[in-house]
Amino acid sequence: MLRLRFGGSSGWALIGATLVLAIAVIVLRRRLLTLATVLSLLFMVGTLLALVLALTVGLFGIHEVLSFKLVPATLVVESMGTIILASS
Repeated sequence: MLRLRFGGSSGWALIGATLVLAIAVIVLRRRLLTLATVLSLLFMVGTLLALVLALTVGLFGIHEVLSFKLVPATLVVESMGTIILASS
């Protein structure tokens, strides 16, 4: 945790987890598809919640601003992803 805060992170583990969930949603059927969809939804809601917390009160000492170039696009994409996964 402290390493991430002070030393940064390359993000490869996060990208790997996202790719695994995306491939699972495409490939799996029936009950495993439901499980992959629920896990993807939890992941998407968690990242959206982390961004909202960083925008409002801060998260682990990190404060974001809405004027940063990727924040508005991230809010839109994460919100749409959450809605789409929740409706399936």
